[in-house]
Formats: sequence, structure tokens, C-alpha cells
Amino acid sequence: MASLKSPSRIIQLATTILESVTIIDHGLASDGIASPTFDEASFKILPELSAHHDAVLDVISELLDLLLEPLDLIHRHSGYNNSVCMQAISEFKIADLVPLRGQISCDDIATQTPITSEMTARLLRYAMTMRIFREPEPGMVVHTAVSEPCAGQ
Repeated sequence: MASLKSPSRIIQLATTILESVTIIDHGLASDGIASPTFDEASFKILPELSAHHDAVLDVISELLDLLLEPLDLIHRHSGYNNSVCMQAISEFKIADLVPLRGQISCDDIATQTPITSEMTARLLRYAMTMRIFREPEPGMVVHTAVSEPCAGQ
């Protein structure tokens, strides 16, 4: 008996995009609203389609992040607030504190830096929105493909 292989994450994301965009397109068409363009006329999402709209935007962001190489992903997220976050991670050598192929608590990281536990957790969670580090369980931090090259271990 052949085992059923689950589709890869990028196929799952692409499928979600196709399904949600199809629902949005049909919903707009049924209300006589043109499909979004870059023309001057503003596009407003219908309230009943907002969940699908949000899903598409979230999934597109994740798919883009997955398909970028680690350094390209860091450059994508290098706006001012993001660079302040990256500067703190670099200055306090936080990537070095996270063990390769292991995990560490936010509190343990904080004890090895001059910033409070609360600020350390906020900093790390902000970095996680850029796929830099991951929180496999509450309060624990592990490397991602993006953060690992930043570690000088």
C-alpha cells in the first residue's frame, strides 16, 4: 500500500493563495466590482471577503520569505525598526547565545545581556516576525536558516 505524501509547505501555501484569490475574484465579480489593478481608482475589499484577503496577504509573505535565501530575507526586512532590532541582536551577540541545533529560554538570553527579560522577549519576538529565530514553545528560542549564519560559533 503506497503511503500518501503530504504536499510541501510551498505547495500548501500556493494552494491557499489560489483558493482564496478565486473566492475573492468571484466575490468581487458577483458584486460587479472590478478585479484590483494599479489604476487610480481605489480598491476596497468587501467585508465578507476580508478573511480571504488577510489569508492571501499572510500566505504571500510566508511564501516570499521561504523562497528567499537567508541574506536576501534579512535585506528584505531591513527597514529602520528592523535594523534597530538587528543592531541589538548583533551588539549583544544574541545569535551566539542560541545553541546550534538546540534551544535556550528568553530569560537565559536576558541574563547574558544588559537588557531586561521583558525587552529581550519583545526583541526576539519582533525578530521572529522576520523569520529570524523561532519560538518552538513559549519562552524558548531556536535558530532558523536566517539566524544561524549570524551566529559566530
